[in-house]
Amino acid sequence: TLIVSPIHGATEDTEFSLILPYIFGRPDTPSGADGWGDISFIMKHLVIAEDDNIPAFLLRMALKLPTGDEEKGLGTGDTNVGFSGALTKGFGPATVHLNLGYTFVGDQDEDSDNNEVNYGVAGEYIIGKRTTVVGEVYGLYHPEYKAKEIERRVLLGLSYRLDDTFTIDLAGKRGLDSA
Repeated sequence: TLIVSPIHGATEDTEFSLILPYIFGRPDTPSGADGWGDISFIMKHLVIAEDDNIPAFLLRMALKLPTGDEEKGLGTGDTNVGFSGALTKGFGPATVHLNLGYTFVGDQDEDSDNNEVNYGVAGEYIIGKRTTVVGEVYGLYHPEYKAKEIERRVLLGLSYRLDDTFTIDLAGKRGLDSA
């Protein structure tokens, strides 16, 4: 999957972004189709700025629209609305993030069993003037599902800042086996 994500800083404390995933079909998937997946609109707002003794606190709201072709496996067919909070604290060249959120999945009148609790811990470490190593362990939890832990993944990547307005991120992620 290739993700294009333009971000606009509306104010010093608020940014808006768009997530446009292009999914490359794989021979082992039923349709093997290539195409655009579900689009997400995201708003982030810094509620509390970090200082020496207090981590930063950020609120995030996301809206995912069913724009990908569900029949071809490019979308879910659901509209999702999610809310999350993040604590962030820097320690010299390292930064740690803790995330916790809740996503309302699909039609809530029909069935709320698909709603998700999402969580994660992430870190960044500056290795050069423009380069940062990033990593994250995150998961999804469904309180009503028998399996409970539906998805846990680890992500590792690099972020390279070309200038003050453009950054390239390259990362890979892998699922973790259930405990």
